Amino acid sequence: MLDLHIVEVLIWAFALNVMGLIAHTYDAIYFCANSYTTLGMGKVDVGDHWRIISPIIGISGLFTFAWTTSALVDVVASNRRLLNLLEDEREQELHMRFAMRKAQWDAVKTEGQAERAEKEKARNSAAGSSLSQRLKIWRDERKMVAELRRQKVAEIEDLRRQERLQEKELRPKPADGGPDAKERK
Repeated sequence: MLDLHIVEVLIWAFALNVMGLIAHTYDAIYFCANSYTTLGMGKVDVGDHWRIISPIIGISGLFTFAWTTSALVDVVASNRRLLNLLEDEREQELHMRFAMRKAQWDAVKTEGQAERAEKEKARNSAAGSSLSQRLKIWRDERKMVAELRRQKVAEIEDLRRQERLQEKELRPKPADGGPDAKERK
């Protein structure tokens, strides 16, 4: 933005120098910078017929300063919108992850309850049985517990897969079809 102001002062100085209103380039830059910033006090002056050029340069500077100010305000506003969007996405992600972790915890908890119920059932059926029947009941109990664990592991893996899919949905999609667009297809 500063470059824009410097370039505009230099353009005005070049014009005044080429027109022969101010003989030295340094003096032309000094005069234009004073006029452009509406400071207006300097030892360099143009002829009586060209004194109107100073307020014209000043108005040009005022408009350019107003434009750059509005551009900076727009940049700050865009930055704030982006930060708010990122904060909202992060909050959604945290809520989603919390829900998934809770679902995984519930799955593990129900697995433990199912294992305890299966062991209690095996203990009850083993009471008063012969040793060979007890061994068979215990083997069946271990198989059932292993199957329960496999089911819960599969359920937890499914929950994690759903979590990854939801994370992909939370990511903003690039409008220009950039490198991230290929990953999502």
